[in-house]
Amino acid sequence: MTDQHDSESGQEEIIAFLKDPSTHPEAAGEVRHVTTHVAHVFLAGERAWKIKRAVAYSFLDFTGLEAREEVCRREVELNRRTAPQIYLGVHAITRARDGGLEFDGAGETLDWVIEMRRFDQALMFDHLIEQGSWSRATSSTWWIASMTCMCRPSASPRPTAGPRACKAWWRKMPRT
Repeated sequence: MTDQHDSESGQEEIIAFLKDPSTHPEAAGEVRHVTTHVAHVFLAGERAWKIKRAVAYSFLDFTGLEAREEVCRREVELNRRTAPQIYLGVHAITRARDGGLEFDGAGETLDWVIEMRRFDQALMFDHLIEQGSWSRATSSTWWIASMTCMCRPSASPRPTAGPRACKAWWRKMPRT
């Protein structure tokens, strides 16, 4: 397999649908589109919608619809344990009777999208680094916490997890 295989051309209509403000009437305005190496994220009001890019690298293959559904469902399942208020669910993007697209319709499933509640962007790693709030101690603590969560697959969701808990945790962190 080459380092990257891209079949995203089949996702153009889905990307346009998720970028369209009329898809998100509750957002009342602009939809921000962020692309990562494996996902397209659409920030609309209080929600974030994420689809997996139809790409294959030497370490993953999301070119198939079934693979994208599986990884979306698994992401929500895993992340609900530590952030149940953020990860709201997985929805099918389907073909509507009028030929357009819709969420969870009766028509053909074209892709899968994760629905999330947006969180404070000031807690994003890149922002923390830019502000000089990220230190070696913070990195070590974050790594230990991440490894603990990943190594305890039977851990159940904690109602105290989520944006507020992250902020409280962050305020208690030693600054070096």
